Amino acid sequence: FQNFNEHQCSLCGDLDKLTGEHKIKASALKSEFGEDILYIGNSDNATERMKLAQSVRSKHLKFRLQICEACNTSRTQKADREFDKFNELARKKLQRGENPEQVFEMARYHKGSEAYQNLFKYFAKLLCCHMAEVNAPRPKRLSDFAISRSNTNCIWLSIKRDWTYDQAKEQIGSHQYAAHGGLIVYGSKTSLAANAFHSTLTIGSLQYVFFLRLDWVERLELKVLYPCFTKWCRVQIEKATNTPLSLEQKKKLGIS
Repeated sequence: FQNFNEHQCSLCGDLDKLTGEHKIKASALKSEFGEDILYIGNSDNATERMKLAQSVRSKHLKFRLQICEACNTSRTQKADREFDKFNELARKKLQRGENPEQVFEMARYHKGSEAYQNLFKYFAKLLCCHMAEVNAPRPKRLSDFAISRSNTNCIWLSIKRDWTYDQAKEQIGSHQYAAHGGLIVYGSKTSLAANAFHSTLTIGSLQYVFFLRLDWVERLELKVLYPCFTKWCRVQIEKATNTPLSLEQKKKLGIS
């Protein structure tokens, strides 16, 4: 890990020319909503007032912390474009009633291929940005993969129908929808130590569930060198231990 600094790039740590990164890719939002006015809300808080986003370029759709211009363009551009291609194919599969993960059966996305790696790099970038939002130290293994300084894929990914979308569909029919799952911490009930970080991305009815498992060296390093973040994780894990997630919450977060 490397120390968190809100004035540095969330991926490489550089200080120059920081730019905003979308929580949900602008091109994916445009494919879902077109030029419609967008509203942003929290599905866990129905009484919270919705925010008006105006367009896919709204600051409300971007992470609070930024990445540098190089990481936002040349270092992650192939990953961004590959996600667009994959997402289009996966959504078509889902619309036909097929398993969207069947896209991985195409020669283009065979495990280890350039396209396969680039797709996973996109989710590595997103997870780095979600971790930066909670002032987590930057996970080098994850960020190096996201910007192609390493080709060792450390992201786990599954693709499914979004449970929340389906619940709303029963009430209002097909509708336009996109969402992200923020940052979820996995941890031990006994030691309360963090051992994985998880998030989700939803476009329409299609949900991507992705996470990073920490190896034993990373778990030890967090405990010894980053006590403040370790304490924050322990608080979250203790809360979840005392008040476990409901089955509904787990389905919403793609865990169940």
